[in-house]
Amino acid sequence: MPFLRKFAGPLLTVAVAYGVFLGLQRQTPVVGGSAEQAPEVVGLDATKMYRDLGGNVGEVPVVLFVTDWCAVCRALESDLSAKGVSFVRANVEQDRTALLYYRSITQSAEAVVPVTMVGSKRFVGYQPGAILNAIAALRMLTSAQAV
Repeated sequence: MPFLRKFAGPLLTVAVAYGVFLGLQRQTPVVGGSAEQAPEVVGLDATKMYRDLGGNVGEVPVVLFVTDWCAVCRALESDLSAKGVSFVRANVEQDRTALLYYRSITQSAEAVVPVTMVGSKRFVGYQPGAILNAIAALRMLTSAQAV
């Protein structure tokens, strides 16, 4: 018994750290993909979400749900910025409105970032190609509706 009392704290710490490590391993970024594969979030008013999080009216509603510590988030932000994409950066750890939208979009107990919304299409992980395709498709759709 003294052995357990002496080492219970460190063993628990190691077990928790290993669990976190395994959880991070499952969050391997997804590269590639297509806009058609992205699930549609039913019942979401994407324009309202975009405006509530600071987006400008008239732009294609693109929202990146991120955290400051996420390297994949920073890489995606950098890639989209380099392509001239205008987006709202919604930090789920610092902005309560962003967190509420994030929870309604993901509907998951497991926190995964980045999550990108293009209109009502949801992209999880690093998928710049699919995101750019979805933006182009949404721009074509909105310009066709304007005519």
